[in-house]
Amino acid sequence: MSESAQKDTAATLKTAVQEILKSIDQEREREIITRRFGLFDRRETLEQIGELLGITRERVRQLEKAILIRLKIAASEDKIPAVQATERLIVRDLSENGRVGRVQDIAARMTAVKSPTAETKAHVAFVAELSPKLTVVNENDNYHHGVGLAENGDEKKVRSQVDEIVKTIKKHGEPIDIEALHDMLSFESPSQVRATASLSKALAHLKDVWGLAKWPTVNPK
Repeated sequence: MSESAQKDTAATLKTAVQEILKSIDQEREREIITRRFGLFDRRETLEQIGELLGITRERVRQLEKAILIRLKIAASEDKIPAVQATERLIVRDLSENGRVGRVQDIAARMTAVKSPTAETKAHVAFVAELSPKLTVVNENDNYHHGVGLAENGDEKKVRSQVDEIVKTIKKHGEPIDIEALHDMLSFESPSQVRATASLSKALAHLKDVWGLAKWPTVNPK
């Protein structure tokens, strides 16, 4: 993808998200999805949205789940063209960069911006959530927010692959370059090892030498 095309991608993502939201009939439901994913502003909690709309936290959760199910079904039936159009961009990026990656890194590559905006990252994550061709890895204390190709497995499998890399590095006991790490694992390529390892909050790297984040040789303070 050319640099000019990359710079147009942020606008393409935003337009796609707007089109997807238009497919939601009820304004309250659009409000819930927009605020939960932080599509045009900061992400909000179930409690915050419930207070705004005058409904309970649990009701917001139920509505969000129902809306996403409807959108995913529509996307799988090719009824939301905006999902298919932007999905292709994400699939192409992942296919060229290890099949999985952090949302932040995907957004940065797609838009040719070192530090993509929170809005752009939210747009990538939202489209990925709806796409039948993509798997979302939700963020928690151990994993960064990520997206992978669905053909390579679900969230549970991706996390198990991340854990395998962390375990291998711990057992090795010292920093290791990506080629040597790949030789110790059963991944398709070093780029896939690199991309998968990037999802772990327990790991860090310096010049493609990987180790535990607490090791100063790969994560100098």
